[in-house]
Amino acid sequence: MPRNHNWLNVADVARLLQIPVVKVQRWAHQGKIPCKFSDQGVRFRREDLVLWAHSHDLTIMPSHAEKAGCRDRDDRLFQAVAAGGVEFDLEGKDVYSVLEAVSNRLRFDPPVPRDRVFEELLAREELASTGIGRGVAIPHPRNMCALNVNRPRITLFYLRQPVDFAAVDSQPVDLLFAMFSPDNPTHLGLLSRLGYLLRREDFSLHLRGCRLPEEALAMIRENEKTIFSGLDGSG
Repeated sequence: MPRNHNWLNVADVARLLQIPVVKVQRWAHQGKIPCKFSDQGVRFRREDLVLWAHSHDLTIMPSHAEKAGCRDRDDRLFQAVAAGGVEFDLEGKDVYSVLEAVSNRLRFDPPVPRDRVFEELLAREELASTGIGRGVAIPHPRNMCALNVNRPRITLFYLRQPVDFAAVDSQPVDLLFAMFSPDNPTHLGLLSRLGYLLRREDFSLHLRGCRLPEEALAMIRENEKTIFSGLDGSG
């Protein structure tokens, strides 16, 4: 039976995080890393691992499929945010109302029912918080294929007031990247890339200072080009 690459074993995680296997095992049994215990042993959902790693300032090595997605021009972070747009003054007093407001503002082509978008975002949030720390959340559908998105798109939202997303550092969220991808490798590649950028405090600080969509897009494009030009193989 072919292996499901969305789920990882202890050895996979140790290789991706570049740490000893025994350390991964210890973290799993101490409840310090998201995982599930089964008859086959400890298993880790790749998406949860990526979010967890970035929230703990750990570098995670991308898979070959994710690297390929990052090299594809249409899958670059800037291209995805340019497709999704930048929105200011998002209202909401809690996670539920924020995700509802996100769903109401998003526009898909072809159209996707707003209630369907909201249900998918909420279902994913109920699995575990998408707040990665430092005031940032990256909500996305529980099932990447559920909304039939034909190309990756990320909408950057600036919240009118910070909202508690139960992030690992307990810091309320004021920046939100709503991410939608056509498939899992593309999603994980963009998630890894965005998480890496957000670990740079100067990037988050300057992004918060943007007052126009054009400023935010230029900030993302400049930083992505500077950091990932070697990976992309472009200038």
